[in-house]
Amino acid sequence: MDAVVGAWVEWASALTESWPWWGKALTLAAGVGVILGAVKTILDILTWLWDATVGRARRAREARAEAARAAERDAAERQRDAEQTAKIDALSRSVQALLADRGIAVAGLDAGNQVRDAVEAAVDDARDGDARMAEALELLAVGDTEAAEPLFLAVAEERAADADRSAKEAAAAFRHAGTIAGLGDPKRARAAFARAVELDPGDPEALLWHGHLQLDSGNLAAAKQAFESILVRNNQPEVMGQQVLWAHLGMGEVLQAQGDGAGAERAYRDGLAIAERLAASDPTNAEWQRDLSVSWNKIGDVLQAQGDGARAERAYRDGLAIRERLAVLDPTNAGWQRDLSV
Repeated sequence: MDAVVGAWVEWASALTESWPWWGKALTLAAGVGVILGAVKTILDILTWLWDATVGRARRAREARAEAARAAERDAAERQRDAEQTAKIDALSRSVQALLADRGIAVAGLDAGNQVRDAVEAAVDDARDGDARMAEALELLAVGDTEAAEPLFLAVAEERAADADRSAKEAAAAFRHAGTIAGLGDPKRARAAFARAVELDPGDPEALLWHGHLQLDSGNLAAAKQAFESILVRNNQPEVMGQQVLWAHLGMGEVLQAQGDGAGAERAYRDGLAIAERLAASDPTNAEWQRDLSVSWNKIGDVLQAQGDGARAERAYRDGLAIRERLAVLDPTNAGWQRDLSV
């Protein structure tokens, strides 16, 4: 190898000595190569800088465009949510107005939340492609609750028979069916809520309505069992305030019907204590104010039954003052106007 290199060097030297211009050409070529290498390096650097600058600008434009598209999607989604909420609110108010017009009430319970839950669930199911719920919503919109009820019940029965559905889902569907049934047939409403409790014995809302529906029908034993289940399972009023409150009021009605006036008053006052705490925690919550009014009325009823007219009158006046305030706050609320006339 060394011999080959040596021979090459010797040949190049001889060639340069024989033709001097060849050496100059080699030197010139080497210089040009260096210059071209430097130019290439500079071009590479300029290209990198250009790509970095243009690329950064392009990425910034793309990021802004994506942010704008995301904002448009969010705005469209908010619009859809707002429209759906407005639809649910309007339909719920319409159904609640039917309750008031027909004079339907369950032991003083406010059906507003139950109606809204049923309507909202129907809207969700219809959006997911359930034609029965889409039809039920159309029927509710024109006030035909009798035709809508079997559709709610069919969905509930289907979910109860579906092994892939949880018992809680099926129970919720029966609650919704019971709510709509309650607009026309208390007997069917009792059957639906009883089925809901059977499927989900720990659901305080289903237990509460089951208890009051049984109470209205005169089934004191079943009513008492339902109210006791709520009080035993939910012994933390700060967590399940309203359900526990109404369970106490329901228990008071059971005891009063059984002739235990003293026990009924204790139960009513237990409910009153929760109502006062809830109302004080948010004076703007009209529903909690109404609960307080109902509690005072219940106490007035039991005191009146025991012959204590003076204390009964004070209790009635306290309840009436709250109902009057609510009626003034919202003259269009048929339920509160009906409460005022009771």
